[in-house]
Amino acid sequence: MEAALREIARRKASAEEVGAGFMSRIGARASELALSASSIKRLVSAAQPLIKTLDDGQRRDAIHLARAMGLGSVAQHFE
Repeated sequence: MEAALREIARRKASAEEVGAGFMSRIGARASELALSASSIKRLVSAAQPLIKTLDDGQRRDAIHLARAMGLGSVAQHFE
């Protein structure tokens, strides 16, 4: 799970470093969306065993944390 989170953070950081030109931003955003889908699938797969061991309160906290981190699409898989 840690590796999947690190990969998402690395890709987000590199997307933010792309030049300020309009076309560069559009291209970076398209790449980010495609990479995000695969990264999210990987993170969900890695997190499922952990999420299954949590009680209801812990699961709610984990979902809240994921949303606060901007990972709402991941959180929706565990509701």
